[in-house]
Amino acid sequence: QLEKIPSFRPFLIVNDNVAKSKELLSKYGSLLEGALSGDYIVESNPAAVEVLARYKAKYGTDCSPTNVCQASYDAVRLLAEAAAQGGMEARAIQQYLHRVNYAGISGAMQFDVQNDRAGAAYTLLIVKDNEAIPLE
Repeated sequence: QLEKIPSFRPFLIVNDNVAKSKELLSKYGSLLEGALSGDYIVESNPAAVEVLARYKAKYGTDCSPTNVCQASYDAVRLLAEAAAQGGMEARAIQQYLHRVNYAGISGAMQFDVQNDRAGAAYTLLIVKDNEAIPLE
């Protein structure tokens, strides 16, 4: 409906799920043009390429967005490792995660005092021509 209002150009800030959705960008590209978003950056590496290729072979589609797929893969493996080391108790898993330095397909995983992923690289994105690209 907003598309019907001539010269309507809101300043939008959208989450990464909207900014990276090919379906939404295709359908609402004119409204999303210029929208800002943010996301964390995950570098590609041979292990990640191999895991993503196995995913595509099994499910017939890419695992998208790639950064979320890589981080989710690592999170499951990291939790399994934590449970194997210290058991299934929440406190033991929390203590394990506070001291871990895990080398995963999404990069090194450590957690800061606020339980956030330490050293994660984030970037701002802008929607241009139905695509979210890094804001320069």
